[in-house]
Amino acid sequence: MKISAAWLCVIVGLVTIQYSQQAAPTPAMVGQVIDGAGKLTDIIVKLDDAFLKPITEQVNKEIAKINTDLDGLVEEEKKMVVDAKKKLLRGRSDITRTRTILIILADETISRSGLLVRLLDALLKGKLTAEKQKRGLTMTIKKMKDLMARSAVLLKDAKDMYRTVGQTLGDSKVDLEEFAKRVVILADRSGTKFEAAKKALRMKVYASLTPCVLLPPVCAIAYPIAAAAVESEIKKWGKNLDQLKAQCKNTEENAKAMVKTIDNEINYLQAEEKLVIVWESKMNAVYEELKADDYVDNVITMDMILSEGYHINQLGELIEACKAFKVHAQAASNDL
Repeated sequence: MKISAAWLCVIVGLVTIQYSQQAAPTPAMVGQVIDGAGKLTDIIVKLDDAFLKPITEQVNKEIAKINTDLDGLVEEEKKMVVDAKKKLLRGRSDITRTRTILIILADETISRSGLLVRLLDALLKGKLTAEKQKRGLTMTIKKMKDLMARSAVLLKDAKDMYRTVGQTLGDSKVDLEEFAKRVVILADRSGTKFEAAKKALRMKVYASLTPCVLLPPVCAIAYPIAAAAVESEIKKWGKNLDQLKAQCKNTEENAKAMVKTIDNEINYLQAEEKLVIVWESKMNAVYEELKADDYVDNVITMDMILSEGYHINQLGELIEACKAFKVHAQAASNDL
């Protein structure tokens, strides 16, 4: 199928609006989605890196709120955040590209289904000659069948992708939950260490002054000096501890907030996957009808079936399923 200039303008304009901060799909990409033979992952890996720039920037911004430079954190604990970031970036990148591909597919499905509906409606109203009926329907149905065959591949792949991304985001969430726990432990551990160090310092300094009891005048001078130095040091430790605890609390809260965000994304993905399943079901129903060799002859000759609106209603349900998916996917994309 040749993609007209008008069609490309519609596609590029539409996707540019919904992905205002991302690179718009190229004509070559549109061709790969509609007319290509590759799997979903084959198209995904060919997307330009510029398309993913806003996703990378957003993930970096969110993860930067989680402080991994806390005194006392070990490398293993810091790596949890690094791993969570990688998984989050991979998950969001894959699902964003998948949505872009599916939106292009949905638009083409709506367009071709709408054309077929108009032809069937014109046929029902007797607006076409027999020759035009057959020629117009044959050409349109051929294109529709090709699109349904393509849809069968991409929608099946998409369902797998939604589940894979859900798992990837779930793994990212687990990493951040564990990191938040470690930060709480760090704060508690630091408090315990502070109390032990405070006690040890006092015992060490004050015990060293015991001999001065034999020389009271010396004690009267040495003890206040030592006490002032000890308590000043302990006070400094206390301030550092308070600062560390505040940092720990802030880091814990940011990590938990990120966990909640990811949890919401997973729930949203699950809802969107259901829309893909509905779309696939409606697509299969139409595809099964179109695959029949006598489809064109039937809709032309069997007035009763056509007048009951069976085929038109079936296509209408497919169009609505595509629109429902688009609304959901675009709402997610607009949050980027």
